Amino acid sequence: MESYEQLEKNKVKGVPAKELLTNIISLIRFSTGLSDVLEPFNDLVNERFENWLKQQETQRHSSDTTRYSRATVMDGGSTGNAGAVSSENGNPVR
Repeated sequence: MESYEQLEKNKVKGVPAKELLTNIISLIRFSTGLSDVLEPFNDLVNERFENWLKQQETQRHSSDTTRYSRATVMDGGSTGNAGAVSSENGNPVR
């Protein structure tokens, strides 16, 4: 990594010595052109995890909204006519 740091300093982020082994993946990705920036592998993992969490939250919110909408429709809306059956003219059947 130090060699790349000397050659392309603006594309290389520093890394503590204890993380060097896990960064082999980042080094391979950078040297093969799969990644434009050589960065510590832990940074990449943390960034992807944060993005995944945001995606899960968005999907959960969307799912909750859909579930609420379906429940409201099946419950007869907010009119208080839960499960009421309507005639052709829209009046409740008694």
